[in-house]
Amino acid sequence: VYKDPVQDIIWVGTDGQGVMVYSKKHALATHLMFSHLQNKIIRQVRSIHTDDKGNLWFGTKGDGLARIENYAENADGKFPLHSISVYFPGVKRNIQDYNRELAEFQVFGLIPSRYMDGFWIGSAENPGLSYYDYKEDKVIPVTGNTKLLQRVHRVYEENETNLWLTTSGCGLCKVILGRKDGRIVSDSIQQFIFKDGQKEINDFFPMLVENDSIMWLGSRGMGLVRFNFKTEKHKVFILGDKEKFSINDILSIYKKEDTFYLGTVSGLVRLKFDAKGNTDVFCMVEYQ
Repeated sequence: VYKDPVQDIIWVGTDGQGVMVYSKKHALATHLMFSHLQNKIIRQVRSIHTDDKGNLWFGTKGDGLARIENYAENADGKFPLHSISVYFPGVKRNIQDYNRELAEFQVFGLIPSRYMDGFWIGSAENPGLSYYDYKEDKVIPVTGNTKLLQRVHRVYEENETNLWLTTSGCGLCKVILGRKDGRIVSDSIQQFIFKDGQKEINDFFPMLVENDSIMWLGSRGMGLVRFNFKTEKHKVFILGDKEKFSINDILSIYKKEDTFYLGTVSGLVRLKFDAKGNTDVFCMVEYQ
């Protein structure tokens, strides 16, 4: 789910049925169906991004990164095919020329950059981290020290050279960036794998950065991790019974004031902490 900062609408990615748009201007939600674009794109939508240039971007689980130009001008979801492009690392194709012979490109996260004219792309592997450059109109893989850059989901820019990444299988990674021949490269990587007792926690999807030192990480099956990336200290919060894997399988994190809302495999969880940082309120949010 992605709230469009340009228009007062919400985009929702679906499993194989395109992108849905919800707006107060419409009585019902409408769909941007893949079948209306080109029937060779069938993979699930895993990430959505809109920019100030009028582009709608969405990453798929295998069919690459797609861009629709001037999406706001076509509220009915019927876009001219010449306005739609599909990107793979180093490759750009109009959707009419897209074919499944290209290597699979699974795009998990699209994160705008504060320091370059483009955005970061978290993906499955080879490459696990890329960036889109508006000037070159290309998806460019990050090279260098990339052994741990696999199955990247979220990216946080601490500053111009330090990136924090959540990965599925390689834990939390801090990447020190450099430049070589005009390209962004990974000079070094520091890996953080947390523990609850004897169990390692190395599989993360969401990340929420609270201030200049605290980030919250949602793990797959091992609860919520509070990490101070200045002191490198952490604390693990298991929700309910440790054996309740699905409640502790966290896919998204949102915070409003002092309340956390966690999207889990078991549904939506509301969570609060007391002054000492201990769990104060924990409950499942039921449908009304």
